[in-house]
Amino acid sequence: SVRSRPDHSTRVLAAASVWIFSRTDPIARYPVRVTVPTPAAGTIDPLTVAMSPDARHVAFVAPDNGEKRLWVHSFQDGQSRVVTPQDAVGFAPLWSPDGQALIILSEGGLKKFAVSGGAAHTIAELKSYAGGCWLDEDVIVIATGAGMVRIPASGGLPVQLTKPDTSRSDTFYAAPSRLPDGRHFLYFRGSKDANIAG
Repeated sequence: SVRSRPDHSTRVLAAASVWIFSRTDPIARYPVRVTVPTPAAGTIDPLTVAMSPDARHVAFVAPDNGEKRLWVHSFQDGQSRVVTPQDAVGFAPLWSPDGQALIILSEGGLKKFAVSGGAAHTIAELKSYAGGCWLDEDVIVIATGAGMVRIPASGGLPVQLTKPDTSRSDTFYAAPSRLPDGRHFLYFRGSKDANIAG
């Protein structure tokens, strides 16, 4: 039998094809500026602003009739509305991974409600709060004065995940932040030892 051998031009073409389809050119990124209507100028607490995972809404805490309420701005219709008319809010909300629900801390409890509307319901009682994040499989991670706890998004008792390690001079844990895989999170560790704090 006669076996043909690829000539030089064929090999070059094949190599060029591999390079073209495998290269990853950097994607140009540009800042996007939007105007979000608020009750009054300078009334938004910047530490409470939270963008939804689907980038369709942004939530923030601002006054409404003398009380701090949670507002949600829709980028689709350009409107801002109060979504917690009965609940005072003091911290940034937690978005669900699909951007359809929010959790807030109000009057010592975690409350969950749908962005589309409806009454909020308490999913857990808390004595302290130092930030949180919403992971996949409907798991809420909250930093408390006693360490990290896990709470089902459907409601239930907090389950201890970790406590400050006093043998390493830990003083507190705070600000858990969801990682892209949806299963892990980062958090800030306070310590008397500056070499391990952070």
